[in-house]
Amino acid sequence: MSPVLFFRLSLLAPVLLPILLLFTGPEGPAAFLMLALVFGGPAYLFLALLLYRWIGRRHSTGSIRRLVFLSPIIFVPIEAVFMTLLMLFVESNQIHLIEIAYMIMVFSGYSLLVGYIYVVLVSFTSIALEWFGWLSEEESGTVQRHTNC
Repeated sequence: MSPVLFFRLSLLAPVLLPILLLFTGPEGPAAFLMLALVFGGPAYLFLALLLYRWIGRRHSTGSIRRLVFLSPIIFVPIEAVFMTLLMLFVESNQIHLIEIAYMIMVFSGYSLLVGYIYVVLVSFTSIALEWFGWLSEEESGTVQRHTNC
């Protein structure tokens, strides 16, 4: 499997993992990750589309891994915009700037925690796949560039 395909498929993890964990019961990790999906889902969809495109433009597995490592940090301002719009829409006449700032701070910390849990899972999975020889660079150490993305 090519690194581009693997890392693009890994963008599905924040959607699939909470759903799969629901089969173990609605509490614990499943509830934690499902809460992240519910509150961060629309913002994550936007980020996933950006990352899908950016991953195809990377020239090496290392540059893709750096992008994956930075993705939770990239997600924070995207989620802040979505959260602000949601709060303004839901409580349009009773919202205060301090409430928006507080919600952004709370959800930013939560998003970074959840985001880096996924980064660790994806990173360890990619290392394991490389170790077993199932993930390999194409064409002498570089990722083949996909022009149709």
